[in-house]
Amino acid sequence: MIEHLDAQRENGNWHCRSDKPDFADRPDSVYYTQFCHGAPGFVLSLIKLRPHFSNLQSRIDKAIKLARQCIWKEGLLKKEPNLCHGITGNALALESPQRDHFMSLATAEMIQAGSENGTYIMSKDRYGLQWGEAGRAWGWMVSDIDAVEEMGWPAYTDV
Repeated sequence: MIEHLDAQRENGNWHCRSDKPDFADRPDSVYYTQFCHGAPGFVLSLIKLRPHFSNLQSRIDKAIKLARQCIWKEGLLKKEPNLCHGITGNALALESPQRDHFMSLATAEMIQAGSENGTYIMSKDRYGLQWGEAGRAWGWMVSDIDAVEEMGWPAYTDV
């Protein structure tokens, strides 16, 4: 656990995919801000792990706070709002009012407008749990902080 906390960058994110040769020429791309590649996934993981590491709780709290600052700054993504790669998942790692702002961009109306004007790159899996409508439905269902902490992330912290 300590090595993961130590790996947090000054901007609040974590480095990912450094071992992939196709990322070697794109240094900025190895710092994604999305659930499966960066700060949002760490925040949601740390929230669930925190009760089990009483000796690290203050460190975990600091890491979560810094990561949330990163998500707020870097987490409005071009990908269709979804759990894994989009702002719906990023929203769930934030607290209100930032969470509410991100979720306001994941409504059916905003997604339709974003699809039409190029704000969002639409997913090929429009109805899936992690990349589509089913995941957005989950996001809306658990969008208050107590529900996220209690219910976790589907197919990840709820298993």
